[in-house]
Amino acid sequence: PRSGDEPLTDHSGPSGVVLADSMLDGLGMPTFERYVDKSATRHGQILRGFNVGARDVLWPLFLYEDEGSEAWVEYDSAFWRSLHPLRTGWWTAQAPGRAPRTLACTFADAPGYPRDPAAAQWAMYAVSLIADDPFWKGVAPSPEFRADQPVNWLGGGPVDEPGAGTPLVIGANSNTRSAWISNPGDLDLWVRWELKGPLDAGTRLGVGDRVVTIDVPIADGSTAVIDTDPSVQTIFIDGVEYVPGICARFAPIPDGKRVPVVVEISGGGSAIAHIEPRYFRAW
Repeated sequence: PRSGDEPLTDHSGPSGVVLADSMLDGLGMPTFERYVDKSATRHGQILRGFNVGARDVLWPLFLYEDEGSEAWVEYDSAFWRSLHPLRTGWWTAQAPGRAPRTLACTFADAPGYPRDPAAAQWAMYAVSLIADDPFWKGVAPSPEFRADQPVNWLGGGPVDEPGAGTPLVIGANSNTRSAWISNPGDLDLWVRWELKGPLDAGTRLGVGDRVVTIDVPIADGSTAVIDTDPSVQTIFIDGVEYVPGICARFAPIPDGKRVPVVVEISGGGSAIAHIEPRYFRAW
């Protein structure tokens, strides 16, 4: 509560916030709204898709501070300062033997006090939160791709440094890199590309057999971030949205699949494929 990242399940010492093991909500499956078609000429129905609304989260908490009423009030205030209806916080859950998953939440509601908590130096809270994005996010490796750098053809020292031979350099400083990336999540995964300059215009990024050309040079020291999710598809260069934007049909990595990712770059920079699997549940 005080630093914003202290575990709710660690309550050793004279103070702490304990997450109760009953009435807890938000770890399991979300609520699905199914979209179906029905016809007078066909029995049953045809499933066309589904939508998952915002997720309700409930934390049954026990907050205590054993060093006195004044210390309890300060500790309690610090906890409530970590919750806000407009500022997002992150709830991280890690099941035994599993990688952690995180859910983004904002504060929604909490009932009042049934008694004076400062006198008792503890309080029970039923904290309601809302996850506007209802899916738990996992972690996965983010491969980085670089173009080959030029070398001294005659075996001298590094380029631009004295060597044993004539400084005859070959190398186009561009090439193609590929890797296979898996999506362990429950939904399609959209890559968020990070391009670090210097890179020439014409960078080509591909998932599967679909390749998209980025006709924007990235200067030395600059960074471009391309979110390929069609619901938010944007390109930002050094934190400023690139006004012409991009209009491309990027491909996702389907859930449960492993597909090739291809990167063609020219320049001394790199391209990083950030991936964040989405899950229905906390494990």
